[in-house]
Amino acid sequence: MISKKERWFNILSFVNEEYIDESNPLKQSQEQPAKKIKDHKTENHSFVGKRVAISISAKKIFLFAASAGLLIAVLLVSIIIPNISKTPPIVDTGIESGFQYSKSGPLPSEFCAYKSDTNEFDMDSVSLTFFYGGVFSSDINQELEYGRNIPEFDVYFGNANNEPIYVIAHSNENFISEKYRCDIITDESQSVKISFSYSEKITIPKSLFSEEQGVIRFCISGMDVNEFSPVRRIITCIYINYDVIDEKVILSPWDGYRN
Repeated sequence: MISKKERWFNILSFVNEEYIDESNPLKQSQEQPAKKIKDHKTENHSFVGKRVAISISAKKIFLFAASAGLLIAVLLVSIIIPNISKTPPIVDTGIESGFQYSKSGPLPSEFCAYKSDTNEFDMDSVSLTFFYGGVFSSDINQELEYGRNIPEFDVYFGNANNEPIYVIAHSNENFISEKYRCDIITDESQSVKISFSYSEKITIPKSLFSEEQGVIRFCISGMDVNEFSPVRRIITCIYINYDVIDEKVILSPWDGYRN
């Protein structure tokens, strides 16, 4: 007869060892903490991954916002700054006018021009080299007898009507002379150049720069005594634009619009 002990042994021999192991309370107490630690690490890893992804996305959003802000700022500056002041910028460069004329239009008989190595001046020392003269007959005596004869003339700065407001000099020399002769130089271009025999450096008085911007008029006037009814008239003149910026005078060729 089988004892009770052998009977229980036979029953247990048909039980899977895996279930026995799982039912072992000692083994369970050893493995469960390890599983919990493993699960905790997995959860931490997932959380860190999400946090890194969020951080990268935040950086992208920040960089995009910063780039957009910078672009908007540049556009605003480019729009606003040109409209802050309508006065021309100060650009120190040479200036000249009156030396060239178009071939397509009629040429005068008398000319004047000006020139300077700079267009920016202190208000007390606006000095330019002025040129003036005329195209005469090759024989001056023949010109004086049958052409023009201007035995004296005035050099001055004029107002809007070219009337004297500041007389530079009164000359008792005849304007029709070799001293004031001009030559016309032509080439293949669409313009002709005027070559002057005479020039002088003249300082424009500070009092003429009475406004923030305006026009300076350099004039020569005299009387041609060979005319049927001689009267004093403008022989030649030239205009110059001026702008007063930060106590400096900026000159530019006359644009044809300022009065």
